[in-house]
Amino acid sequence: MTVRQDLIDAYVEKWSCTPEYAEGMVRHVEVGYAEAERQAREQKMEELRQPGHVAMNPAEREGEIFHLTRAVQQYASFVEIVSATATTGHEAWLEACEANEKLQKENAALRAKQTEPRWSLYKGSEGEDAYVAWSGTVEAPVMVGTRDEMLTEGYSTERLDRADINGTSSHVERDWWGKGGYLIAEQRGILRREHLVEYSRLHLAGDTQKAFDLLEPFEDEAEVRRD
Repeated sequence: MTVRQDLIDAYVEKWSCTPEYAEGMVRHVEVGYAEAERQAREQKMEELRQPGHVAMNPAEREGEIFHLTRAVQQYASFVEIVSATATTGHEAWLEACEANEKLQKENAALRAKQTEPRWSLYKGSEGEDAYVAWSGTVEAPVMVGTRDEMLTEGYSTERLDRADINGTSSHVERDWWGKGGYLIAEQRGILRREHLVEYSRLHLAGDTQKAFDLLEPFEDEAEVRRD
């Protein structure tokens, strides 16, 4: 483990950022240090070049200037390379942030769909602002409500629009309007589309016998099962 890696790890822990972002910050610090060193050495070279400088003999001074020149070039090269790397790393970090934000939005949309009520919506007539949430498992209504009420319950605009167009939000029963749509009600009988809303309201209100009056018996049975 290097001192540099220790700095990156400490930055990640303190600021809860990605290692890539922390490394970019360390690079900025390194660039700043290298630039400061370069400037200091340039200043030292200028001092040595002054005619009145007598701290060392001419040969020593030329040697020192030579080494300082190489150091300045090395630091300048380091600054250039690390700055380019830091810029590339920062751009990658921004791209990662954008990708993360996109994923968060997609996940939020998926969560919204997962929490949306699972029951299919049906309509009794095209012009009526009434939607029936129907459970195919128990073959009975779960709720009757207007469009606004269904939106409040968590149904999406997409499903309500599909119900307006097809008569149902179901992807399976696409011709609810055209074929005289009907549902099987608790294996008691056939519930025609035109009686759907009234049946559902009676059933949900507990007036089940009146609701059963609206059913038609199956072809092989004489009457609707009421027990």
